[in-house]
Amino acid sequence: MKWSVTALLFTFALPRCQGNEETDEGSLLQVHHQNKQRAKAGTWQVSKQISNGTAKCSCFAVGCPLSMCMQCPELACACSCTLFERHCKCCDGDRDCIAKKIEELTNEKIMALEEDETYNQAMDRFRRQGVLDVRVQENQDWKHQEAQREHQKLVRQDEDDAWEKVKIRHKRTNKEAKERRKEFKKYVKDLSGVVDGVLHEMEGGQAVVMAPFIEPPFPDCDCGPPMRCPPEPGCPVCQSRCPPCRPCTHHMECESSCPEDDTIKEYVHRFMEGHSWALIADPVVLPLIDEELDWKEPEVIMPEVIIPEDTN
Repeated sequence: MKWSVTALLFTFALPRCQGNEETDEGSLLQVHHQNKQRAKAGTWQVSKQISNGTAKCSCFAVGCPLSMCMQCPELACACSCTLFERHCKCCDGDRDCIAKKIEELTNEKIMALEEDETYNQAMDRFRRQGVLDVRVQENQDWKHQEAQREHQKLVRQDEDDAWEKVKIRHKRTNKEAKERRKEFKKYVKDLSGVVDGVLHEMEGGQAVVMAPFIEPPFPDCDCGPPMRCPPEPGCPVCQSRCPPCRPCTHHMECESSCPEDDTIKEYVHRFMEGHSWALIADPVVLPLIDEELDWKEPEVIMPEVIIPEDTN
């Protein structure tokens, strides 16, 4: 009886993994998330055929597909600056003009302070988002480790199932061995008929041999254990983000300064630093009298001192 096993044919699928691009305020975020479509387990496709005393067995292996991840894109970060024009006209004592200059300069200082505060908060959120991005990668790695553990459990289960079949085969083999031993003992218990047959054929006699009818056994392709595709690690999370832009505001300087500019800056500085102030009244200056006064120093009259006479 002839047995033949064909070659194994492996097929691979190549799914493409491409990340999604996201954006958020103050930065450009591009993170890749993969959506793979993969077979959970490889399988054997078995075909068996018996004809004309020949058994034919074929095994076709449907293998595990492969996956590919795109590289993380390179980001080009850019920031812009803002230009403001100052009020350069001199006020020449005009109260409204001076008030306008004070308001503009104070607003400029407050805007610069708020821009720094906004930038610091944006940097804090940027650093926090970086921590969250790392956690996304960690969570993905943990899930892959859990999937690997589940895969190992399935592989062990397949190995245990295969061993149970081997034990059944061992049991059947041992039972057949016992039956053979019984038949042997029964066969050799009385060999008179067998000896007569040997002598008969040695003297030129003939014998009719009647073989029992045995149905040809169905072929065992022995395609091997079931193939289980191990879980693939996910595509790496692209931690590509543009940091927030630093404040960039420029105020055009005036070609020439005005007399009130330094004093206005001093008052704005007092406001920004929270300094209180109070005006000091100007001192009263008395006019000088240059005229000569007709004034004479009064004559000093000394009092007369009377000394009493001695009566003794």
